[in-house]
Amino acid sequence: MSTQWRWRRWLLVIGSVVLLFTGGAFALLRTELDGAHLADKIASALNKRMRGRIEIGSVEWPTSSLEAIATGGWVPAEIHDVKLWDDCVLSAAGSATTGDPNADCTPDDRPDPDPASKRRPRKLLISVPRITVEIDLHALMFGHHDFRFRHVFVHGGEALLEQGVEPYPLHAYDRTIVTI
Repeated sequence: MSTQWRWRRWLLVIGSVVLLFTGGAFALLRTELDGAHLADKIASALNKRMRGRIEIGSVEWPTSSLEAIATGGWVPAEIHDVKLWDDCVLSAAGSATTGDPNADCTPDDRPDPDPASKRRPRKLLISVPRITVEIDLHALMFGHHDFRFRHVFVHGGEALLEQGVEPYPLHAYDRTIVTI
């Protein structure tokens, strides 16, 4: 009888530890990889690799998609308050030449409060209140770390399209660019 009680006690302890570990992992997953925290991580990763600037309010995904996260597949997500600003070089408003590629710009579309400042505001190119999308997380986590999307729906918003001078021409005939 004593050995049977020990086995039950060890099974109870192991089950409790697994349950606590699983609950803690779930709580960490929902607090750090959901909402504004996840949006900040995605925006930081994207801003390191592009000339413009992106801002994301929050990224939310349903708890029911944990199976797709663990085994692979498409995870539905809802992205809120997406704003995309242009490159500082493209902010040379109304001029025939582009600005200096190393010029300092204000962080967004608001001008610098200092009247003597030479910092130009960036142009707001895209402002979207809500986007629904399905994301392939395994393509993002493994391999080349690619963002793969499908069923992308943009719910309202504004976009600025304009033609300007190409700041980084690859060929002699590359003189204009259409920005978005």
